[in-house]
Amino acid sequence: MPATIIDSAGIRPMLSIGRPRAEAPAAVARRGTTVGTWRAPGEALAALYAAMIQLLDAHADLVPGAEAGGARFATGAYGFWSAHVRALPAAAGVARPDPLVDVLLAPVAVEVCRHQRERGIDSEQIASALADLAHAVVASAAD
Repeated sequence: MPATIIDSAGIRPMLSIGRPRAEAPAAVARRGTTVGTWRAPGEALAALYAAMIQLLDAHADLVPGAEAGGARFATGAYGFWSAHVRALPAAAGVARPDPLVDVLLAPVAVEVCRHQRERGIDSEQIASALADLAHAVVASAAD
């Protein structure tokens, strides 16, 4: 039996709704939470960022076609992550969480991460900086 060959263009859309991301909606159904929401909102957002950086590291060669440019906004995964990201600042009392959603997801766009890697910034540095951002956004609710 000949092997079935799927080119990367065929795999890319699956990553947007594939196993790593599909596990989170299943967790929501089981526990009523999304990635990290059992933590304080800043910690939960930092955990999401760390998970997204790990996902991009693991699938960097496949993700670009599925999530490049405006394509990322059309995926079910983006809708899921948008809802999760909106809920975190809202839970912290941030006055206007809606305009922040795309801004908070922008740092984990594949183009941004690739550009940072080309500049010599590694995954740990990115995740650490994004954790700082997450905590700053949540802290802004106290202002």
